[in-house]
Amino acid sequence: MRKNVVFTLLALALPFLVIGLVEAGLRVAGVKAEVRTAFVPVEEHPEWRVFNPGYAARYFQGFRPSVAYHPFLREREADAFRVVVLGGSSAAGFPYHFYYGFPDRLAQRIQTVAAGRRVEVINLGMTAVNSYTLRDLSGAVADLRPDAVLVYAGHNEYYGAFGAGSTLYALARQRWLKRLVLSLKHSVLYLMLEDLWAPERPPSAGARTMMARVVRDAGIVRDGPVYRAGLDQFSENMEAVVGVFRKAGIPVYLGTLTSNLADQPPLGENPEALAAYREGQRLRMSGDTLAARAAFLKAKEYDPIRFRAPEAINDRIRALAERPGVTLVAVDEMFRAHSPGGLEGNALFDDHLHPNARGYDLMAEAFFEALRPVLPVSEGTHDVGPPVLDPYEAAVVDLQLARLKGGYPFDKEVTPEEEERRFRVRLERRRHAGFTDSLAVASLVEGLTPPEALLAAVREPGVREDTLTTLRLYRSLLAWQPFNRRLKDEAVALAVTRDPPEAEVPELLRVAVRPTYALPYMNALAAIAIRRGRLAAAAGWLAAVERRDPDSEVMLYNMARLLVLRGDTLGARGYFERYRQGARGRD
Repeated sequence: MRKNVVFTLLALALPFLVIGLVEAGLRVAGVKAEVRTAFVPVEEHPEWRVFNPGYAARYFQGFRPSVAYHPFLREREADAFRVVVLGGSSAAGFPYHFYYGFPDRLAQRIQTVAAGRRVEVINLGMTAVNSYTLRDLSGAVADLRPDAVLVYAGHNEYYGAFGAGSTLYALARQRWLKRLVLSLKHSVLYLMLEDLWAPERPPSAGARTMMARVVRDAGIVRDGPVYRAGLDQFSENMEAVVGVFRKAGIPVYLGTLTSNLADQPPLGENPEALAAYREGQRLRMSGDTLAARAAFLKAKEYDPIRFRAPEAINDRIRALAERPGVTLVAVDEMFRAHSPGGLEGNALFDDHLHPNARGYDLMAEAFFEALRPVLPVSEGTHDVGPPVLDPYEAAVVDLQLARLKGGYPFDKEVTPEEEERRFRVRLERRRHAGFTDSLAVASLVEGLTPPEALLAAVREPGVREDTLTTLRLYRSLLAWQPFNRRLKDEAVALAVTRDPPEAEVPELLRVAVRPTYALPYMNALAAIAIRRGRLAAAAGWLAAVERRDPDSEVMLYNMARLLVLRGDTLGARGYFERYRQGARGRD
């Protein structure tokens, strides 16, 4: 009897043993290694890591989202301030490239008040992902040992990957099944099987927008089963996410959601939503902005096409923020306070929910103020100018928005063929509008990469005649080429020789500093800070240089200047004498 039981157990275990051995062998052989690792080495810079675009593709079928290029050191430095950002397309910065999104604007703010300290803001935001993705990534993020995790997510709970009303991994709306699939995606065998039944196909230039492709349920009624399923999955997944970071001792900052209320009619055809929106417009015209906002909010709440999150998601976010180690970031209140009449609309949004450049800057400000108590501060106020797009970016954004708004659900009557025809007309107009415009068209439909386009732009003689435009293009290019010292030196030399408006130079230098924190750019930032009277910031940069190169002549000279301005003439004399000795030795 006992033998029979043993043999039965062995027979049952054998298939799992074989599967385990095959899985182990495939892993040893490196099969699918390029898509199983969240963070991979930077080519030619093995001490650096970056988020893996191949890993991001696991959340989709036939689609690979773009991800921010934010290299960070594999071995975190002791004095580094590291932040990770999680979320969907608004965290990613859509319709802009990542360096115009709120994480990069936040990094600039932190760097100005934490002068000399290494600042790493790692943006893991992706288009069309929701709380399932955040839950899947949370363990890998915790392993990075960040000082804080920032989350701006919730708009995609219905139509994002694994969403309650989405075509992307719908899986009969069973939350346990969706979590199982995400767990299986860590298996080589499962990934190989998935390739067989759903091979990756890159979308063509004429493909419908992601918004048009993900909608399975265009009639999600308020308080209906799909509506409640979206709320429940958000709460369950975010409880797990917060739990992972709480266990690791990592503070979490949860941003409330905001969206375009006043200038975005309901995307669906619900009569109550449409009537509320019309009433909001009437009240707005009459000057009753408080009542108008309530009407616009009702229109959004009853809109059955739920790309904009219901207020119940914000209620769940506020409840989560009551947990230990979690801080609420009132992004919605920030946007309301900076909107004309307190009505969130086109002044801060490019579409139904994605902020414009000014809106992303406000979002960065909201997270910055929430983080301020834990920042390694050398100076109390930040020194960041308003966001200004380079001309290539402006053209790309215009075309991205034309594509987005040219079809469903913004125009539900247009056929895919007519939508494509209109977009082609828009492309041709842009192609002949100017050199940088033609580069934007080539990027969207001809495979020209943004770094290639930006490099062509800064090399073009006609563009280069405009110093300010060229510097802005360099600033964007350096975000893609953060290890390219030659390009950085070119940009800094142009700034020095052409004498552009002073506000542009420190921003360019802050981009040039990251991620390697090369001493010449740190010395230059210190000199600019001294000229502006920001002595604490100058001291921070100079102290960082001195720790790494105590004999730097530029540092010694600037330190002497700084100490004179602070009234320490004795200390200034000592640094100046060391500077003179270095100069004599060079002669």
